[in-house]
Amino acid sequence: MKIDEEYLKPTMFLDFNHSLIQDQILKMFPNLKISNSMNSNKTIQLDLESIRQIAIKLFYFVRDEIKYTIITSFLSRKMMKSSEILKNRRGYC
Repeated sequence: MKIDEEYLKPTMFLDFNHSLIQDQILKMFPNLKISNSMNSNKTIQLDLESIRQIAIKLFYFVRDEIKYTIITSFLSRKMMKSSEILKNRRGYC
């Protein structure tokens, strides 16, 4: 299955290339292989056989560790970024 690379790029809100996000992923999945791309961002390479288990573990982490709150979403666009939500352990989807 071919995936359009455009859909795999970080965005303003889904800033999964941020060091906080990358560090959390490495904490949760210490066996992931990390490589440095040409632009010095860390790239995580996933084994296709474990994508389902990774998705489940990430789901439970967000469900159990990130407090859902509608209030912070109205404060600023910055508060809606993945890295800010992880840092503050609260957010709105």
